Amino acid sequence: MSPELFKSRMEYDPRLADLWALGIIYTCMISGRFPWAVAHSHNPVFAAYTEGDKQNHQDSASSTTEEVSESWSYPLNIVTVPEARSILHGMLRVEPSNRVSLSKTLEALLNYNNSRKDSWCSSTETLA
Repeated sequence: MSPELFKSRMEYDPRLADLWALGIIYTCMISGRFPWAVAHSHNPVFAAYTEGDKQNHQDSASSTTEEVSESWSYPLNIVTVPEARSILHGMLRVEPSNRVSLSKTLEALLNYNNSRKDSWCSSTETLA
């Protein structure tokens, strides 16, 4: 469940909640485990991630991508591929309005995939 679903009476965009869920699934696929047990402030691992997310959002205008990713890697450091970690950071923004769109996520995934020798998909038409 995305963090906004834990807030009572809050309206949410199901597409952004689904993007969060896809980010969790992607993390599991490439690392073999979940990044945290539950996306709630009572979970210490998620709480640490939330603090990093807030700091990253405040610093994003003045920092390079590498600096931001390095300071905001925990607990996504279980994902060892930097390109994948960057994609996940966009999908797993705690504030739903800061998450990247599904189309940008798909574009990033295809770009990453096409840069590999064992590319399995070359365009969105293949996925349709």
